[in-house]
Amino acid sequence: MNEVIEKFREVLTRVARERGSWTFAGLIEREEAPYKLDIVLAGSWISNEREFLDYFIDKMKQIFSDAEFIRFARIVILNPQGEFLQEFNRIIGPLSKDTDVTNIRIADANVRWGHLFATRSLPEFMAVA
Repeated sequence: MNEVIEKFREVLTRVARERGSWTFAGLIEREEAPYKLDIVLAGSWISNEREFLDYFIDKMKQIFSDAEFIRFARIVILNPQGEFLQEFNRIIGPLSKDTDVTNIRIADANVRWGHLFATRSLPEFMAVA
């Protein structure tokens, strides 16, 4: 799992350098989809979801092999001011370091396991290539 997390961090870093900082970024394993990971993202700069998804998937394919890519179930784009992130910030709060969570319910989502990436002070996301 650590290799998946590190590769995904590289995708997040590349995208942040090109597009802007993340409001939220996480890999989530839902109770109803064990062993598959949802990619959950929010960024105030995401305006066109279809365009963003094409761009993001291309970035992922540059880093993940086809065999690794099938581990992901779906990509969920969150509203930065939406219910999920409001409840997340109330329960967990802004993240200044990566955090793993287990068996938690946030805004009607049952999370079996999740790796949440730091999004508040991210020197690695803001580094210049």
